[in-house]
Amino acid sequence: MKIPPEFPELCVWFDPQILAVSPEVEDEFDFALKHVTPQQQQVIKHFILDVLENVHDSKELNRIWQGANSNTRFDSDDGIRMYLEEIVRRID
Repeated sequence: MKIPPEFPELCVWFDPQILAVSPEVEDEFDFALKHVTPQQQQVIKHFILDVLENVHDSKELNRIWQGANSNTRFDSDDGIRMYLEEIVRRID
């Protein structure tokens, strides 16, 4: 599955180091979403919905998340899926 460029543009902001030095950031999802346009958010939302519906292979799911250039790490596929679901939920 091809990763649209908008997805890493969002996910790069999910970085524990950025959040640690930015005490004003109360919500990491809102913080990250402020860095992409509404049009980019829609592309991201459609991509994530496609991933959640069609990617059932653990290696592929991890390849997609690693390709997003986020420094947020997960112990399980369920953790990645829950994070992706929350991103979709936050996009209007």
